[in-house]
Formats: sequence, C-alpha cells, structure tokens
Amino acid sequence: MLGIFFFPDMTAGAEYLIGRVRPGGRTGFTIRRRGAVEIAGKHLGAAVAAVTGATPPPPRPPHLVDELNRPDPLRIWLGERGLTDVTVKENELRLPLAPDIAWLMVTGSGFAGALAELDEAQRIAVRDAYLSSFDAAGVRELDATPLIGVGIRR
Repeated sequence: MLGIFFFPDMTAGAEYLIGRVRPGGRTGFTIRRRGAVEIAGKHLGAAVAAVTGATPPPPRPPHLVDELNRPDPLRIWLGERGLTDVTVKENELRLPLAPDIAWLMVTGSGFAGALAELDEAQRIAVRDAYLSSFDAAGVRELDATPLIGVGIRR
C-alpha cells in the first residue's frame, strides 16, 4: 500500500493492515525514498505563496516517514509490526517533467491539501506558476522513487 503515511497514526494503520493478512501471507508497503518528490513540494509551496500572497509554508513538522524513508529503517520497522523475511527494495523512478505528470504529482498525492482552500481560478494560477517554475529552474524530471517493503505475516 502506498500512502501509509496518510494514516493519522502510521504505526496503528500499518498494524491494522498487517492484521488483515492471514498468518503466512505476504504483504507489501511502499513509501517514497528520502528526497523523492521534495522538489515538487518546494515548487508547489512557492507557487501557492506567489498566487495567494502568503509566505511560503514552513517545512512540514517531523513525521515517522522521515525516519523510515531509507531501506534499513523501513525493514526493521516492518519487522517490528509483525512481518518476517522482510525485504526492502528501491525502485528507481524518475518521471519526465511533462505538465500532466507534474500536476498529477500534486493532485494525486498529499500535496493536494495545499489546494484545498483555493478557488478554481487560484488553482489554475497555482498550476501555471508551479509548472513554469520548473522551466525557470531547469528541472526536467521528478524523482518519485519508492521503497517497496515486503514481508510475511507471522
């Protein structure tokens, strides 16, 4: 499951999902690798600030995902949740910066929350500012690399 970091309590949510797997069954979880999609968030924050006149948002508060976004910590954490034979692999994923893909990185992720208070005209303006900011910065691809952790329920 991609997005366990969306659970209000990531540990409880993961344990709940693992508990739904039959003993001996295999399950997997994915999260983004450290540093992946960060540039998209920075460009989005700047675009929202430019459109709304607000100051760019501060960095998000520390979250458990910041401790788990590397292979070894994720492997250990999944083992502590009741999985054995845990493997974690990085699936290198660099997306060419086509406008539709770049905007989907916003609307199809937790970044969409940055648009929640905006009206339609502001969303369009943010989209335009966000996409043009990549050109101005010379960014041609987005790192969307996930870590894929798979294990067997005890």
